[in-house]
Amino acid sequence: MTLSPQDVFFIEDSLSSGKSKSRSAIIREALRLLREKAEEKERATALETALEREYEIAFSEWDDSESVAWDDTTTRHADSLIRPTATGDDGTGRHPRLPSSGNVTA
Repeated sequence: MTLSPQDVFFIEDSLSSGKSKSRSAIIREALRLLREKAEEKERATALETALEREYEIAFSEWDDSESVAWDDTTTRHADSLIRPTATGDDGTGRHPRLPSSGNVTA
C-alpha cells in the first residue's frame, strides 16, 4: 500500500497522540467510514428513484376531466371580466370594470 507523506503523518500522529491503538485500527475505521458513505449514497439514490416513480404515478393518475373543468371555469370567469358589454354603466360603451387608459389606479 502506498500512502502520501500527509497520510503517513496523520497515521503516526494518531498513534502517538493515543487517538488510535494501531495502524490496522486506523485502516479499519477508514474502511468503515467509506462503507457508510457508499451505503448512504445508495439509500439516497434509491429514495430519489422511488420519489420519481411516485411523482410519475401521481401525474399519470391526474383526472383530465377535472383539469378540463378547471380550465372551463377559469376561462369563463376571465371572459366575464374582459368581455365588453354593448353599453357600459357609464354610457361610454366600455366595460365598466376596465380602465379607459393603460394606466391602472387604485
